[in-house]
Amino acid sequence: MGDTGIDLVAQERATGDFTAIQCKFLDPDSYLQKENIDSFFTASGKKPFTQRMIICTTDKWGRNALDACENQQPPVTKLRFQDLDDSAIDWSDFKINRPQDIKFKAKKKLRPHQTAARDDVQNGFKTADRGKLIMACAVLLLVWFVRIDYIYPSKA
Repeated sequence: MGDTGIDLVAQERATGDFTAIQCKFLDPDSYLQKENIDSFFTASGKKPFTQRMIICTTDKWGRNALDACENQQPPVTKLRFQDLDDSAIDWSDFKINRPQDIKFKAKKKLRPHQTAARDDVQNGFKTADRGKLIMACAVLLLVWFVRIDYIYPSKA
């Protein structure tokens, strides 16, 4: 039997708006194709829906499926398996009948070389108002700069 459209409907508490939800349980190695979501677009493109969400167990989306999600009215939110895995929620301990008891994953800790770098920067600012931090990756350098500026705001 083929897909007939909407799997779930959610109502937002604050506004009363309705979101149409499509859930796709696919092999992680397979691709979500446009034809897998066409019936969802047809069914959810009508009132009362003001939002749409597609939840999928594969992170592989065909180009046409991705294109179909862009600039839609109502807009489409994509929730990928990787998004769930990257969230702070410990899904292995989640209980649907007790959502208020949600548990979070342990926060990441600095690695020994990162702790040493942080300590060196903090010690350097005890005796000087500027310094030099050499790192291989420009993105990480920016992250460290933002952190340092937060701890030691510039006087400029």
